[in-house]
Amino acid sequence: MSEREEKLLRALVLMVRQYLEVRPDGSVDSYAKSAAEHAILALVEYGFMEIVPRGRIFGRWTEAGEKGGKISN
Repeated sequence: MSEREEKLLRALVLMVRQYLEVRPDGSVDSYAKSAAEHAILALVEYGFMEIVPRGRIFGRWTEAGEKGGKISN
């Protein structure tokens, strides 16, 4: 992964943490907003979140995502 990709992913993790609700069960609600859904799906692709099966797109942080998007070398 390039340095540029790492910076973008780190910023995306921080944005999701700041603007989306984390529910008591640990799932992250996208509020069915297209940009939020795309952010969750992008983080899933890189292993920072996993999909939580519900009617809409919900995510849950993985261990890597819990570490704030820090990517190990």
